[in-house]
Amino acid sequence: MKWLAVCVLVLSFVGFGEAACAWVLWTETWTERDPTRTWSYISAHTTQAECRASLNRMYEDEARKPGTTIRDAIVIRRQGSPVQATLDCLPDTIDPRGPAKK
Repeated sequence: MKWLAVCVLVLSFVGFGEAACAWVLWTETWTERDPTRTWSYISAHTTQAECRASLNRMYEDEARKPGTTIRDAIVIRRQGSPVQATLDCLPDTIDPRGPAKK
């Protein structure tokens, strides 16, 4: 009977760990010459709201730069080497780059 109580306690604590989730801010970039899209990690946040606030600040910062426009959530930088980028907040369980290569 003691083992049953131990199993119930262990299983009840397992659920707590799964509830916590970090949010990661990613950027996806590409150019007109090379349309291959590349995902890069920017920062991690404890909540989705914090991640979205960081994302919005980055779009605002980019919009202030000369030669940069934002259209449909795509940053278009025309000065220097032309680059296009999007930003996205994803749960830490999702890696937009796909599975790790071995």
